[in-house]
Amino acid sequence: MASPETHLQQLMDDLRGRLLTMAAITREATHDAVAALMEQDRDKATAVIDGDAALDRMEVELDDSIMQILARAQPVACDLRLLLSGIRLISDLERIGDEAVSVAQRAALMGDFSATADLTWLGALGHRAERTLADAVRAFRDGDAKLALTIRSQQDENTQMAVAGFQHIMRDLQAGNVDAWYALHLILITRALERVCSRAVNVAEHAYFLAEGVNLKHVPLSEAKERHVVGDVSSV
Repeated sequence: MASPETHLQQLMDDLRGRLLTMAAITREATHDAVAALMEQDRDKATAVIDGDAALDRMEVELDDSIMQILARAQPVACDLRLLLSGIRLISDLERIGDEAVSVAQRAALMGDFSATADLTWLGALGHRAERTLADAVRAFRDGDAKLALTIRSQQDENTQMAVAGFQHIMRDLQAGNVDAWYALHLILITRALERVCSRAVNVAEHAYFLAEGVNLKHVPLSEAKERHVVGDVSSV
């Protein structure tokens, strides 16, 4: 019979694996939603929408697992950090999945409308959302505090890209390149992608907490940077 310590370690290893599985599914949903949008692929959009139920189930199951570990195993130190960051991670991943569904739904509808607008900027924003999420998940997986901090430092850039997107939409609307209905879909998609970026930054903050035991929301970025050299981000 396994000792209590061994049993707890098995539970924690299983939890970590399931958290990373949920993260991978969320990444795939985000990627497919952006691809469906840019390729006008309704089948891919429908698959993203249909897949959301699985993420919802994972959220419930993981929440329940964490509550059981907290109640029965009395974890401490690093194990407790993983549980606390896991609770937050699950919520953000589920919300990112919801935003991916929103993008996919709009992508399916936009196939009904014609437009002459150049949407290169939208593809760039979608790629930014994908990359930020991928890097944040990698930081969580690897316990990479420096990478997490770099992602956190890019939050303003993410917002600026979204604002530039809204400006593109308004210019195209005024120029007659898109109609009001098409512009509305673009606005909602841009907002959803901005939220993916924002939630991905949250994931990076959870990764930092897991690695350092410090909540970045309560620490000025300049102070956190003094502890780490912020390097370049390269996605997997």
